[in-house]
Amino acid sequence: MDVIVVGAGVVGLAATHELSQAGHRVTVVSADVPGARQSAGRSRIFRLAHADGPLTQAAAESLARWQAWERQSQAPLLDRVGLLLTGDMSARAIHLDRWGGLEHLSGRAHPLGVSRDDWWLERTGAAIAVEQTLRFLQRSGTLVLAEVTRVQRTAVTLAGGERLEADRVVVCAGPDTYRLLGVGEPPRMRSVRFSFALREPPAAPAPCWIQRDDRLCEPFYAVVDGPDHYSVGLSAAGSAEIPEGRHVRDAHRRVLDIVARALPGLHPVAERVIACEYSVNPGPAGTEVGHDGWDLREVDGVIGLTGPALFKFAPLLGRLVLQQLRAAPAGAR
Repeated sequence: MDVIVVGAGVVGLAATHELSQAGHRVTVVSADVPGARQSAGRSRIFRLAHADGPLTQAAAESLARWQAWERQSQAPLLDRVGLLLTGDMSARAIHLDRWGGLEHLSGRAHPLGVSRDDWWLERTGAAIAVEQTLRFLQRSGTLVLAEVTRVQRTAVTLAGGERLEADRVVVCAGPDTYRLLGVGEPPRMRSVRFSFALREPPAAPAPCWIQRDDRLCEPFYAVVDGPDHYSVGLSAAGSAEIPEGRHVRDAHRRVLDIVARALPGLHPVAERVIACEYSVNPGPAGTEVGHDGWDLREVDGVIGLTGPALFKFAPLLGRLVLQQLRAAPAGAR
């Protein structure tokens, strides 16, 4: 069937790829070039380590699909540098036994970081190559750059009034998904991260790092950002109701403190900033699923999928959209 996918972030493109692989003709409609919003940047962290068992299982299933994508693209999409974790990892370790668990390290385990007595290493952790992934996925559909103002089961309306028709419509437009579906949006948040130049190239590739030890500094995540930069972001997001400029300035101050305390291998001068907005996933307040899961729903025949931190799950989510489409095919009511 003909399918319109609204949104050209990694989730929309993953859905496009899976639908196309299944034989559907897909048009992607996006207000921005692919990867310009929630999927912006050069890298993301892939990890199995979650404090929620079903999310850990979902990440493991997604890893197998990442490997399938790599075979299809004939290029590496995951840089398997490992993931270092600091702080209390008991809630995560309990879910990782099936996939090798966590390995205890000490000393200078991170070539850019401080020396520590306790590190935990997830060897399946990796840095996702964002730009290569998006280029690979864009092969699957026809891209139309236009703003969508209304969606229906079999059509979308563009800002200029033009109407595009198809057999089904899928919306993967980040936090705008809720508005287009005509349902109430959960609280919208903003995450901020900065990129720093390396003082000198490390002897070994720098692993990803998720820091949760309050004795060192506030929680953060960090991942390689190209061949000579490393990206550091605050684990704590801020409300999108805060003006972006004020939010970025506050985050800049706090991330510079993190670099000074934890990452002596970086020049303490931020060179790039990415601020991404997302909606908290509806569900039990305060759970990891609210900040790391997804919301897949169907409203009046339109399939919608969004969530706060979905890049690592992208191959699995594309398959879930395909399954949802098959569950209610064209013409079904």
